[in-house]
Amino acid sequence: VHGWPDDEDLWTPITRAFLSTHFIVRVTLPGFAKDQTKTEAMDFCRWVEHLHSVIEPTCADKKVVLIGHDWGAYLSYLY
Repeated sequence: VHGWPDDEDLWTPITRAFLSTHFIVRVTLPGFAKDQTKTEAMDFCRWVEHLHSVIEPTCADKKVVLIGHDWGAYLSYLY
């Protein structure tokens, strides 16, 4: 999970190293997309719900290792 003001691209170099051995899901949090023109208010509950909406259906049958950087570390802890 990326932090502020990053997006999922933060993880590109790291994920390349693990693609052959791990199933990897990178998430851009709401309000952080590069093509987004407005900045949304910080809402930790909404961001944690977003994480859940991605992780649960995508990884339901897999062991999950959640990695967070900066604000993403805090959100990972909340999740």
